[in-house]
Amino acid sequence: MRPDVLCRGVLCYNMMDELYERERKKRLCGMGIFDIFHRKDMFQEVTECRNTPGGVLIDVRGRDEYNSGHIPGAINVPVNDIHKADRYIKKKDDLVCVYCLSGMRAANAATALRGRGYTNVKNLGGIKKYHGKIEREPERRNQK
Repeated sequence: MRPDVLCRGVLCYNMMDELYERERKKRLCGMGIFDIFHRKDMFQEVTECRNTPGGVLIDVRGRDEYNSGHIPGAINVPVNDIHKADRYIKKKDDLVCVYCLSGMRAANAATALRGRGYTNVKNLGGIKKYHGKIEREPERRNQK
């Protein structure tokens, strides 16, 4: 084999390896470009969060969205109020799993939580991908 071709192949391999490693480090809790190849099912991730001692499952959608259907056991802390999640998370290294409708707000919430010092934050993405049981809150009617 020609040395220049071998060198390009090694360089290409090293660049891909470096890209993968960089992406793995910067991904937003499971939302990296390479995660599409080895992403767990959301139901499995929710189960893992529930079974982890100290694990907290947070729905970062608004109150009305949460009431219309959420994952059982999830706490509602809208993304704009994510600083209020402190009252539900006991330790900075506890597993914190966040989700929304599509994954965008959850990514923002995960970034904000990491900025507040939480080290084990996982973005589960959007509830659209969840195929488990959904709870709905009863509508409250104004009584006169």
